[in-house]
Amino acid sequence: MPTLTEGLRRAEFLLGEADDLIAYDSVTYAAVASTAIKPGTVLGKVTATGHFKPYASGNSDGSQTAVAIALDWVPVNASTQKGVVVSRLVEVNRALLTGLDAAAETALASRNIIVRP
Repeated sequence: MPTLTEGLRRAEFLLGEADDLIAYDSVTYAAVASTAIKPGTVLGKVTATGHFKPYASGNSDGSQTAVAIALDWVPVNASTQKGVVVSRLVEVNRALLTGLDAAAETALASRNIIVRP
């Protein structure tokens, strides 16, 4: 019988969170051009539009500052789409995050998103 490998599940990266859903926000994602965003992807917010997209320190549109983490899969789509992010008061598993670097970790910590080993 073949072995099946399961991908990341929704919120699998969470270790702990605040009560009453205060840790979550509904957001609009920028168009996702080529690769789906997976749960645990570190996100930045585009200043001009307020849309969220994967964080990258080399960006210059606002998304060079980490502000949240994708809660669920965001499929490839030529249009903007709604989603939910983790934006405060959580502990997360470093090994399950995508796009995390030292600057992102510092920015997330300032929003009370604590990265644990």
